[in-house]
Amino acid sequence: MRSALLLLVLAGLTGVATTPSRTKRPDRMLHPAVRNVIDTKMDAHAQEMTELVMLVVLLEREDAADAAERMALEPHIGRALALSDANAGIPEEFFVLQEQLSTRANALARAARDSDDARMARAFGEMTATCVACHVRYLDEPEPE
Repeated sequence: MRSALLLLVLAGLTGVATTPSRTKRPDRMLHPAVRNVIDTKMDAHAQEMTELVMLVVLLEREDAADAAERMALEPHIGRALALSDANAGIPEEFFVLQEQLSTRANALARAARDSDDARMARAFGEMTATCVACHVRYLDEPEPE
């Protein structure tokens, strides 16, 4: 029953999780090649987070642990090896937040595997705080309706 509910909710959220039109903010402008690298990664990340939210909320601990571990093990965007690399325009703060997300996703996975719901909730909150910190810095503003 819970799995059916999870699938139903996830199916409903796919429409909610679409990316709204966004206004470019000059203080957040990145080189188009850099923005493309980040946007490609974030498209996949949005789907993973939507799934993870539902798994945590519905206390699907093993599946939540698996999803959090997949997120933690996801290939990172690498620091530039040369100034000519597209990644050379990515600020250091992005890499710090990327690593923090992996660390916090691992903490969430451990808490879920231990069936420690209070710790799982805290770990999930800390992980999503990392997401919000990154979005505050790099996500363009939604266009006014």
